[in-house]
Amino acid sequence: MRLWKEINSKIPSTQNDNNYEEDIDNILLDKHISDGAFDTNMSARRKGKHKHDRNELQAKAKDMSFSKRRRTRMLAAQLETPQSTLMCVLKEKGAAFRRHSNALKPKLTEENQQVRLRHALSKIDPNATTPARRGSPQPKFKTLFDEVHANEKSFYLCRDGENCIVIYGEEPQKQHVSHKSHITKVMFLCAQARPRRLHNGTWWDGKVGIWPVGEHKVAQRKSVNRPAGAEEFAKQSVDQDKHREMMINEVVPAMQSKFPACE
Repeated sequence: MRLWKEINSKIPSTQNDNNYEEDIDNILLDKHISDGAFDTNMSARRKGKHKHDRNELQAKAKDMSFSKRRRTRMLAAQLETPQSTLMCVLKEKGAAFRRHSNALKPKLTEENQQVRLRHALSKIDPNATTPARRGSPQPKFKTLFDEVHANEKSFYLCRDGENCIVIYGEEPQKQHVSHKSHITKVMFLCAQARPRRLHNGTWWDGKVGIWPVGEHKVAQRKSVNRPAGAEEFAKQSVDQDKHREMMINEVVPAMQSKFPACE
């Protein structure tokens, strides 16, 4: 292509079709073509196996933002190296690069950090220590066998695309909702203690109980979903009064009945 452009530049624009071939011959015979027109520059091409300089790759990567290094394909394109080469570099022992997952962490104020520190220190048993191989014994945390953790958790009434195994000839369950993006969620109050091995050799899983936040009502009017008089569950919002009521009426009696007698 470069030779053809150089020949066309030497031929006059007012050329005749009959003299076109003669003009090309005269240009070639008069050596009007530069010596670099036929230079393929093969000697400058890389030969054999080539190992990329790891320090050079690191220096190039440091100048890039983290948004351009999220995938190996993106980093290889920025470094102008094949993706397979970059994968080999990642797998090397003592590699120049490593993968990192950036997890979001809460931004704590100084007051939040002090509260967390006081909470962690309150769980240390001052009368017990853990022996260490070297140095002084380390402090030991309390067993926490006398604590129950209660928290709220929301669950969907049903989910789209759930799989199940049915018996041949059995009619599978059919579920209908008004819209897939607006499935009803119900909040539950769950109470959980630490699992433990009892003195008689058995294990207690620590599950105290779980209760839905709401109440069962009788439908006053009929609808496309149920007839009138059918019992249905109506969810409720959780406030301070509702939480206190459930703790007194549900959680505390369950703790008294579910906790092992030997405890």
